[in-house]
Amino acid sequence: MQLEINILENPIFNSNCYLLTDKDLGEAIIIDPASERSEREKEFLEKNGLKLAYIILTHGHVDHAWGANSLKEANPGAKLVYSKDFAGDLYTSKFFLRLVCNDNNYDFAVKPADIIAENNKKLFWGEHKIVFILTPGHSPGSMCIDIDCIVFTGDTIMQFRQFTKAKDFNMDEYKSSVALIKSIYPTNTLIYPGHGESTFLENCLNIM
Repeated sequence: MQLEINILENPIFNSNCYLLTDKDLGEAIIIDPASERSEREKEFLEKNGLKLAYIILTHGHVDHAWGANSLKEANPGAKLVYSKDFAGDLYTSKFFLRLVCNDNNYDFAVKPADIIAENNKKLFWGEHKIVFILTPGHSPGSMCIDIDCIVFTGDTIMQFRQFTKAKDFNMDEYKSSVALIKSIYPTNTLIYPGHGESTFLENCLNIM
């Protein structure tokens, strides 16, 4: 029943990968793996004797999704979850990875989802309730993930200003998504963002 949260920083990107474990279940959820081969995540699961239940992606930018395929291949029983507009995030990712890999022919696409997250869709993981909140703006496929009222916000809400010049950024949608989160959660809600340290919602709401 007790939820434990471990954080790995994705190399290259300085983004956060979250490993959520319930040792009573003997299972884990991984949010936003972005190390290409996910070696540390695999080692963590093996060392702790954990079965991977879900791989959940807050959006499709490579600094949050690059390791999803490797994890899925190593754990075929794990359910891959992302939003219905996730594919709209990928075109910028391919260009970036070609620079990182120094390979003009490098291609990347996340495997098909086992579960498409819709707004307010709920999953139950043991006694834990997972709720998805679609929050487009940072990218078309962005979403936040509520697990037992702890919110994983991806790049929708964090203690950094948004990069508003990205081609897939939409300011009107972004403002609406932030307003939605504000309307749902009290300001003392603990959030785990895509970059930076965990904090309370109130510390992020004035950053644009």
